[in-house]
Amino acid sequence: MLTKEKQQSESVPISNKRVLSLDLIKLISAFMVVFYHTGHKDLGYFVEGVYHCSIEQCLLMICSSSIPMFFMVNGALLLNKDYSNEKIYNKAGKVALLVFVWSVVDFPSWFMKTLIVLYLLYPLLKKVYNKSKYRTALMTLLFVFPFCYNLGIVFLKIIAPDFSFTLFHYNISLEVIPNRTGVFTMYSVLYFMIGGICVNNDKKTKIVPCILCIIIGYLLVLLDVLVSSTYSQEIQDAVNGCFPTMGALFIAYGLFNIIRRVNILDSSKMGRLITRTNYVVLPIYLFHMQIIRYFYILFNIKEISAVVAFLLTLMICIICSLIAKVMQKIPYVKELIRI
Repeated sequence: MLTKEKQQSESVPISNKRVLSLDLIKLISAFMVVFYHTGHKDLGYFVEGVYHCSIEQCLLMICSSSIPMFFMVNGALLLNKDYSNEKIYNKAGKVALLVFVWSVVDFPSWFMKTLIVLYLLYPLLKKVYNKSKYRTALMTLLFVFPFCYNLGIVFLKIIAPDFSFTLFHYNISLEVIPNRTGVFTMYSVLYFMIGGICVNNDKKTKIVPCILCIIIGYLLVLLDVLVSSTYSQEIQDAVNGCFPTMGALFIAYGLFNIIRRVNILDSSKMGRLITRTNYVVLPIYLFHMQIIRYFYILFNIKEISAVVAFLLTLMICIICSLIAKVMQKIPYVKELIRI
């Protein structure tokens, strides 16, 4: 008989069968990434130094959960299975090869590089994950810094914009300390761990708390963007800049658990569709920026509305899906997109 503590530390293995709800999360996240990159021009305006959001900016804020959910899916799939170091390092090598090859076309590779780091850290993270006290300590540390730190800076900008003090003859103020940090994207480890825990939990999170998480998270992102933009007098990035924030964390947690509740059967129409798009996500990530640039040049696009951005995103995802279908027929190449 296992002790209660040991039972809690044991990870519940995920079946080798594909988890279609996680594939759906990846597809939705990829769609949000493309929607964000389509190049929204109207992101708001300033009135007497106070920033006001546009509709486009308000829509983009939900996309702050896109990359965090990617990290959560990877944690869900990796932390609840036992992978050999050889297999994990092989995955890291494939991603590194993609980053190297795509670097010649100005590929935005920071996410892929972070994924490589997570794969390389996997043996250590897996040991930490299986020991509840170490897991709690690491997650608490990362929750405090950067997430609580970034939220604290936002409140300082509200209640004490002239905040400063002297430490060892050095003046410390909001102008000299980092106004936002991702700790070299190590915030991804917290998302990675949360993804593993969410799937490891036999009881799916109830829908109402998930909806509340999304609402609270969205309001926190909105507050962050409004305050930070007004403080700096520059419109802040409501997506990429918010990944390591409390708002994105709440939204990602809520969305991840709501979508995970969807019971998708392999035999259903939706299940078959998702199965056919198993290896579409990586080609979407690899090719969407080049396709967006091509559309802008071909049609001489100057500005883009939210509706046009949505339609363009849908079209780009379809094109990338066709590219993925071709890539899967090419030996060796097909292995690179099966990561």
